[in-house]
Amino acid sequence: MKRLQQMLETQKKLLADESKKSNEFAMTIDRDRKTATDNQKKIEDTKKNRDELDTQLKASLERRAELQAMLDKTPNRSAPAPAKTVTIPNPRPAPPGARRVNFICVGNRLYPMNLDEFRKDAETKAKQLIVKRRLNHDAKKGIAPEKFENYYSKLKSTPDDFFDIEYYVSGNRWPRIRLVPNGRGATEEALRNRRSKIRRLLGTLDPQKFYAFFYVMPDSFDVYLSARQVMAEAGILAGWDPQGDKFVYTAGVGGGIELGPPRPPNPNPPPPAKPTKPANVID
Repeated sequence: MKRLQQMLETQKKLLADESKKSNEFAMTIDRDRKTATDNQKKIEDTKKNRDELDTQLKASLERRAELQAMLDKTPNRSAPAPAKTVTIPNPRPAPPGARRVNFICVGNRLYPMNLDEFRKDAETKAKQLIVKRRLNHDAKKGIAPEKFENYYSKLKSTPDDFFDIEYYVSGNRWPRIRLVPNGRGATEEALRNRRSKIRRLLGTLDPQKFYAFFYVMPDSFDVYLSARQVMAEAGILAGWDPQGDKFVYTAGVGGGIELGPPRPPNPNPPPPAKPTKPANVID
């Protein structure tokens, strides 16, 4: 009986160990099953993310192909011109005694204006015309404006490198001239060339005696800046006045030529003009 009792105890212990192992194995199986489930979910999530990345990659490649096609069709553009340095304006009067030299910038070309010679030439021609056609033989009637203009407007201008001159009458009283650029003005390239004709011409200006003034049309700002750079390098002061695209420079002839009957003297002469402040023509 004792031996059987021992055997029974041994069997119970074995059964208890086996039951414990069985429970541990079952727990292991449940844990592995849960791990497998989690891994399966991770695999599915990874596949979903991969599919989304594939879709995004395909869209990016398609967009890149579209942009490349647009780039291939876009014409090549030349590099922009180098920036020009523009100084801050400082408006002020011209130095006392300095003479003004005018320039017109039109068609992106620079036209130096020999105004004194143009006016002197027109005055000489007008006076010769009056004498030749005997337009002032009646002192009371004076010079007939219609007859004078008929001959005056047909005058031929003396050849000039930059302008053609047109002759006209203003208000039936005053002979005047128009300065019309002839298309042979100096280009930006010529201004950059130190051996060009325009640079030699500008080199004759004495900075102590002259200052430059530019009338600038809307299409000619670039050539104006190039000319101002040349002036700055030579130490020549300058100013400018922007103009509309219809601008034409005109000037009076002078020389005391007045058309029509002489006007009676003013019985009440105006008082002496007060000194005016010099205009700010330099910037």
